Amino acid sequence: MPETDCLARPCPDAPVHTIGPAHTIGPVHTFGEERQRRIATIGTLAAPLAGTSSQGAWENYKPLLLTLAERHRLTRVMEIGGGRTPLLSAGEVASHGMTYTVNDISHRELSLAPPWTEKAHFDITGPLPDGCRGTCDLLFSNMVLEHVPSGEAYYRNIFALLKQGGVSLTFYPTLYSPPFVINRLLPETMSRRLLTWFFEDRTGDGVPKFPARYSWCHATRRAEERIRRIGFSHVRMVPFYGHGYFEKIPVVRGIDGALHRAAQRFQIRALASYAFCIAVK
Repeated sequence: MPETDCLARPCPDAPVHTIGPAHTIGPVHTFGEERQRRIATIGTLAAPLAGTSSQGAWENYKPLLLTLAERHRLTRVMEIGGGRTPLLSAGEVASHGMTYTVNDISHRELSLAPPWTEKAHFDITGPLPDGCRGTCDLLFSNMVLEHVPSGEAYYRNIFALLKQGGVSLTFYPTLYSPPFVINRLLPETMSRRLLTWFFEDRTGDGVPKFPARYSWCHATRRAEERIRRIGFSHVRMVPFYGHGYFEKIPVVRGIDGALHRAAQRFQIRALASYAFCIAVK
């Protein structure tokens, strides 16, 4: 499918494939009331996950996203940095009545995206295309934030893209978990080789590695407040602990495992390994 400038502005020769009816908030709820209902749902879904192991993060990110979309009819959806591997399937998009746009900064990545997706080529930290602002019910990204040059620009543009009451979910690795500190400090060529050794599928033909910067990749209360000051009405960070990067190095694995078990036990957010940031406009 040809690329579009944004979810709301398809190319003239590319039909918009809207699966299911568009949603507007009915007369029963004002926008303020609906926003509070969404915030309440976020609290209910996030509370059991906070402070658990990173396995829970990987297992629950998509179900959390789809549950929010279903309960609150969030149908205008954009995935930031989805590229060749968007998180949602065609069946999930159809069953939830979504208009689903995949964004990426790379033409090549978008060219490899499934043909049933809408595509939007722009940099989430740069100027937004005309017609994009205030068009999305739900925005999300999966392992993208660590690659952008400015976390502040990322969240400011997320805020701009959302409708009033819209929801964003960002899933990302966090500092100061040891493997991500190492990745940040090492030269890119060396960290690329190490990642391929740890995970054989992390190649240009499999799951490519992109330069990591870790701007605003924290799970602390201070980081939560910093994002809220952009203008969001609600921000909830959900930290997770542990990772699988040192499985091939027994001694390091043992030391690192002890560190993360202690961090999880005492809820030391600065040593979390991953986080969800859920924000409501």
